[in-house]
Amino acid sequence: MSKDPKKRMMPPVPRDHDDASMSEMMPFRSKNIKLLKSPLFLFMIVAGIVSTFMFGALGAILGKPSAQSFAVFQLFVTLTIFVLLMLTVLGIYAYSRINRPIWPFLVTFLICAIQTGTPIFNLYVIPFRMILPGNIDPQARMPFLQAFIGMFFGAGMLEELLKASTILLGAFLVLVAVKKTPALANNLFYKLFHVRGPLDGVVFGLFAGAGFIMSETAFQYVPDIALKILKGTGDYGSGIAGGMLLLIPRTLGGAVGHMAYSAIFGYFIGLAVLRPRQKWQLIGIGYLAASVIHALWNSVGQINDNLNYVVAIISAIGAAACLLKARQIDASIYGRENLTTGSILVERPPVRPAAARRGSIRWSGSP
Repeated sequence: MSKDPKKRMMPPVPRDHDDASMSEMMPFRSKNIKLLKSPLFLFMIVAGIVSTFMFGALGAILGKPSAQSFAVFQLFVTLTIFVLLMLTVLGIYAYSRINRPIWPFLVTFLICAIQTGTPIFNLYVIPFRMILPGNIDPQARMPFLQAFIGMFFGAGMLEELLKASTILLGAFLVLVAVKKTPALANNLFYKLFHVRGPLDGVVFGLFAGAGFIMSETAFQYVPDIALKILKGTGDYGSGIAGGMLLLIPRTLGGAVGHMAYSAIFGYFIGLAVLRPRQKWQLIGIGYLAASVIHALWNSVGQINDNLNYVVAIISAIGAAACLLKARQIDASIYGRENLTTGSILVERPPVRPAAARRGSIRWSGSP
């Protein structure tokens, strides 16, 4: 290195912007972007692998009917449902503008799918379907009130509690850490699942609902209807077609179904963290609202199938309102901008950070 102070202080030679830099020509080498932290990158890798497999699987599915070809069909269905659900939740995750990595939400998705598709589910069945009056045949015709009561306990309360289990645990850990055990905040489980407020609750709920749909649709409803049609008609192709026809509305309908119910409940769980004085009341409101809407969806068909349109609209309004309000609360607490499309969020004067307001919860580390 030169000892001449004039040479040491000379500014670097400015880049010639008429020529593309190496990182511009090979973006994957750029040090200014982090591919591995992008949900879009993750989804595109998965989509590439899954779509390639699907093309290869078509020959086995459409070939000579056999137990092996039906197993390939089930795997095809599972991957299709997974991709459709990931498209939905990743889109909402990006829209929510939540300041949190996607990994905790994907873990919640996995936990809910495992709970739904394993004997763990029976632990929820015992109180709601064996002790409480929730054990009814969903296909049977019966008076609306009887169907509603059965679905309220056997579907609404049971499934909403299952989906919200990790959210409730995350909220509990936060409340304990704030009041009694601050050192708990250093626990890995706490860092993964802690719920800071309504926005965390909504997004956790959406992913939990997607996990429930994944397990229920891929491993129960679609294979069952395909086998039922196959046994009834003896036509393998009709069974495959029937299963795929059911797959689409059950998966896409999750946005106003299981995901929406869980988002509503998650919103109130997150609100209970911010407003601990009313925590039991808020959790009760969320649990009741989600369970009632869920039960209505499962029971109004006893009166008229067209009433399901009304329930779907109510569910959509409730979930969307919870997400938007959660975004607004999150922005006001952390002093972020309410960036959105159009005028969805009403502009307000800047507010003081949460730490400056009386009775607020202080978080260690980044939000």
